[in-house]
Amino acid sequence: MAVSKTGPFIKKGRLVFLYLKDLLQMAIFSAMSNRRVLIAFNASPVSMFFRGILGAVLLGLAIFNLIEFIGATNKTLDGLLTSVSSLASSLLSDVALYGGIIARLCHLTFAAGPWLLFTAFTIGALHQAFMCGRNLYRASQQTTDSDQRKHFLQAAFSNGVASVQLALCAGSILFAVIIPGVPLLAMIIGVSAVSFIAAQMLWRMTPQPSKQAIKKMVDLDKPEEVTAPKRSVWTPTSPRPGSRRGLAFFENQNGSKHRVGADLAADKQRTP
Repeated sequence: MAVSKTGPFIKKGRLVFLYLKDLLQMAIFSAMSNRRVLIAFNASPVSMFFRGILGAVLLGLAIFNLIEFIGATNKTLDGLLTSVSSLASSLLSDVALYGGIIARLCHLTFAAGPWLLFTAFTIGALHQAFMCGRNLYRASQQTTDSDQRKHFLQAAFSNGVASVQLALCAGSILFAVIIPGVPLLAMIIGVSAVSFIAAQMLWRMTPQPSKQAIKKMVDLDKPEEVTAPKRSVWTPTSPRPGSRRGLAFFENQNGSKHRVGADLAADKQRTP
């Protein structure tokens, strides 16, 4: 597992961008679930604003993933694949979103836009599906009820949910924009995509104790790390344990500051 040195700023910034992405995508795919609403949404200037912000957010998330991969102390294939997939998907999405905005301002039609968006979501879905299979294979190589097995099963479940959500988003674009011939199917897929996005957002907002309780219900909880208490260790450079100063040293390690001060004062008085 890669350990990042990027600090809490990257994690908090990435979390804010994830919330923005979820809210914007929920609004856009909700519009895609109804043909009339989608036509009205595309005709309004709000759609241009939403698409512009979403393009910046997707690019920001890709940059955050890249920074986390570069700052990781031990770089792994998983981190590399995630960074490349995220960057490729965000670039395709940005070309589609900003290309559509520019085309509309010029009173043109950007026909390749929906196909670029469909490709971007498909790349993300395939990447998450690959990671799900990879983590399931890793889990199968571990002993039953081991912490490593539970860790890989949790990762595989997360990858599987993300893969389904991205596939639904790609399907919504396909049947609502590219092939708008089956309104009922477009509505079902669009509503399903919004539901998955909302569920992931709700899980992200769930407090950690509640998450642990849910994981425990499905037998995927891992024991918390227990920090061993500090032990006093005598070294040749430390005061001798048998002397007064040695006693003061051992008491200081255990936090008895008042007793140590009294002993040191007594030592000073006894010293000629």
